[in-house]
Amino acid sequence: ALTVARNIPNGFLISSVLTYKGRAECSDGNLELAEASLTESLTIAGDLKDPVVTVWALEGFAELAIPKQAPKRAATLWGAAARLREEISIPIPFNEEPDYKRAVATTRVALGDDAFDRAWRDGSAMEPEEAVRYALNSRVADGVGESLHRGCT
Repeated sequence: ALTVARNIPNGFLISSVLTYKGRAECSDGNLELAEASLTESLTIAGDLKDPVVTVWALEGFAELAIPKQAPKRAATLWGAAARLREEISIPIPFNEEPDYKRAVATTRVALGDDAFDRAWRDGSAMEPEEAVRYALNSRVADGVGESLHRGCT
């Protein structure tokens, strides 16, 4: 699918395929490959200034933060993505909602309510371009959250 998308070439399609690829790699435990795919996806999404592919890629980075033991980063990215979803009126797809809710709840437990809410608010206060920069530039785990599970959603 990625080869086809690159041959078209269609930035929206390429970014979308890279996000799905990154999420699958994350689920398989291939965190370096996941990060590379998500970085390329979000870079394209940022260049396109397309809110839909930006939301998907931000959520992919939030998922990647879980096995990297970075719950504050995950909560911040989910807050940014939630704001953008609200602005463009696209809900989380019903088939993804259970995994999303489970991952967010796990992150909340790892951080504690106050720290989670603070990180979510910080993310929701970000403009899309700021959220993209944050996702691309803050790849260091925040060292909190030993109770987070090792895989992505």
